[in-house]
Amino acid sequence: MAGTTAAREVAAAGRLRTAIQILSDLDLAPEEVLTHIDELVRRLSRHSVGRHGSLP
Repeated sequence: MAGTTAAREVAAAGRLRTAIQILSDLDLAPEEVLTHIDELVRRLSRHSVGRHGSLP
């Protein structure tokens, strides 16, 4: 079970890192970048809670 949780956390971190890299290339204002990152983190959290019943 711990390996599965760690794998999910690594995958989520990878998705977040990729999103941040893409957003930084879009030449958005800092507050827009932070808004997009916040929305992504919330989505990832909802997805994790919905699938597993609790946050990893």
